[in-house]
Amino acid sequence: MDKKIIVIAILVGIVVVLGYYIYINKTSVNNIEPTGGVSVIDSRTEPPKTTDLEAENDAIKNVLFGKYNWKPSEINFIVDTNDGKYASGGITPVGGDVGGGYWFAAKAGETWKIVADGNGTISCEQLAPYPDFPSKLISECVDTKTGNPVKR
Repeated sequence: MDKKIIVIAILVGIVVVLGYYIYINKTSVNNIEPTGGVSVIDSRTEPPKTTDLEAENDAIKNVLFGKYNWKPSEINFIVDTNDGKYASGGITPVGGDVGGGYWFAAKAGETWKIVADGNGTISCEQLAPYPDFPSKLISECVDTKTGNPVKR
């Protein structure tokens, strides 16, 4: 009888730990749904030309890689969305099985700025300079004063 209780207690413990792990991973990316590599273009604006879009993506890559002094041979740069003003995507290590993160960028004048990057939560303070950043790309942020998530 004691063995059954121990086995049940272990199983309950495993379920609790797995549930916590799933919850943390789900909320750590701010419930952002990936776009599956499909670019989202606002129908109210003229989409950039393909060659312009490639140049824009390269400009974002240069800003992000310059921020961390990364070498292109070491990091895969992925663009999920770029409408010419706001962009999002991810990075993964070349040849790596794990790791990586997200990035979000906004164009200020003629210059791309990295709004947020990493693999955790995004603070509302990071988004404050970009009040028009699409909530479709970043649906919530964390108020660092209260620690509470804020829907955008």
